[in-house]
Amino acid sequence: MISAAGPHMLRVAMARRGCDDDAMRPAKLCRLLSLSAMLGCGSLGLVTRAEAREPASGLSAPPPGSTAPSEERADDPADRVTVEALLTVAPVGGVWVEEGAAVIGQPPLRVSFGGVVELGVPLHDNLVVGGRLAVISWGFKGSLEADRFLLIDTSALVRGRLRLGAVTLRLSLLIGPTWEVPGWNDSWGAEVDPEGGLHWAVLPGVSVRVSDRLELVTEIGYERHRIAERHEPPTPPGFDVDLRLSWLSLRVGAAFGL
Repeated sequence: MISAAGPHMLRVAMARRGCDDDAMRPAKLCRLLSLSAMLGCGSLGLVTRAEAREPASGLSAPPPGSTAPSEERADDPADRVTVEALLTVAPVGGVWVEEGAAVIGQPPLRVSFGGVVELGVPLHDNLVVGGRLAVISWGFKGSLEADRFLLIDTSALVRGRLRLGAVTLRLSLLIGPTWEVPGWNDSWGAEVDPEGGLHWAVLPGVSVRVSDRLELVTEIGYERHRIAERHEPPTPPGFDVDLRLSWLSLRVGAAFGL
């Protein structure tokens, strides 16, 4: 048998339990929010550390104090375009004068001399290409000694080189057209009309670097010219002559880096 107070006590107990649940809800909610925040911060920290270890480019960063390869190449003096100025002298040589297929004379040569200007462009550590312009004065000995002639050579240049510190060993190959500016031939009494020709040369040499933009250069080698001429004496008819010139030449000068 339930007393009259029973239902009243049951309602009081249920109300008290509800109050307790309402009082606990904010605490539980706070704990859930705190746990979520901790998990979020931890994930963000992991991502940030991973990004710090991996550069954006995907490549490993160079160690401190090191220089990138492209910067080293740009600072290498041997990679600069160069201009060379050389003096040339050819103390030993010979000439063959040909009319048709016959050799009509081999007069001795006087010492030849002149100057050279070169532009060189490096394509590789061991390869340079470019061009040369040379002006050379030459002449005969003996009865033709009063005459002196000028050769103008324009050459394509290919050079191999081997760098050994400040010293560079080099081998230059030249080929190109030749123009002659002749004088008056007193012995033959004929005015010479040059028709151009061809030349080639093999010139081993060495250069020594004295600064980032200056090298001292020397070359010694073999040069060959073939020139066609038309001779017009005072009394016609004229005749055609081929000159074959060859000599050993020595060249000294300097190369300037641009």
